[in-house]
Amino acid sequence: MFSKNSPYFNFFLMIAVGYTLLVTITGNSTPTSSRPPVFRKPKVIQYPVIPNEDRPLRLSITVNHPSFLRVNVGDIVKAGDILADNSQERSRLSVQKKTILLQIARLKNKQIIPPPPFPKLPPLQPLPAADYSQENAAISQAKLRLQQAKSILASRSPWLKRPNDLAYQDALSQVVRQAKMIYAMTNRHMSPEIIQHESAVLKQLEKEVHKSKVELDLSIAKQLQELQQLQINLQLALSDLEQKQAALSAAYSHRKLLLFQADTEARKQMQQQQQMSLEFSHQMTLYQQQLRDKDFHLAELTIRGNAS
Repeated sequence: MFSKNSPYFNFFLMIAVGYTLLVTITGNSTPTSSRPPVFRKPKVIQYPVIPNEDRPLRLSITVNHPSFLRVNVGDIVKAGDILADNSQERSRLSVQKKTILLQIARLKNKQIIPPPPFPKLPPLQPLPAADYSQENAAISQAKLRLQQAKSILASRSPWLKRPNDLAYQDALSQVVRQAKMIYAMTNRHMSPEIIQHESAVLKQLEKEVHKSKVELDLSIAKQLQELQQLQINLQLALSDLEQKQAALSAAYSHRKLLLFQADTEARKQMQQQQQMSLEFSHQMTLYQQQLRDKDFHLAELTIRGNAS
């Protein structure tokens, strides 16, 4: 199947030889005893120790440019000898380190000003206690004047509404009696002199009636005027009471307005205080962030400086 020069032939030949040896060993192996096998301690071979300082070492150095080498192939070097040196890179790293140190010094000297302390607004002045004693006293006085005006009007009204016409009625009755008497005398055909005298008396009585009538009308006019004045006084007292009550209502309304304004001012101050608190918190956050940034930059520059 396979030629002798074929790799498969050699492979299968090796497998067959190994299998034959395995069968032979297995068939001839007989247990000699039941004792456990004895393991022998391996023999340690000691070689001579050569000191490190006398041991030669071969070094392989890789540089970016052959000009960086300070030794040649086959040179013998000892501890402390410089094998390679990049002066340009060293100069660049030296300048970079100085720059980093300068940045570190400048960053350390940089002052981060903290925000000003949190301002507190002055407290609002409390409103004084409500006092309506003056208005209540004025209302009490107005009620008293109104009651007095009502009493005077009630007591005077019956007299003022009834005219004092006694004198007029008396004079009028005298005129009627005198006229009746003259009429009777005329019917009895008394002497003309007597009738003429009594007629003169009648005219005098009629004058007295006219005078009494004028006085009565004047008295009635005065009574009406007094009655009207009392009614006016009553209306004035009532109006004054209403005015004083309106003043009390105005004081109540003004007090409510002051309370509303005080509440509005307190709310406004609270909002302003909250706004200032938020602004202060924002400034503190920025300040702490600046401190963290400064520490981070210092650490970063320190690491870069140590690596240079």
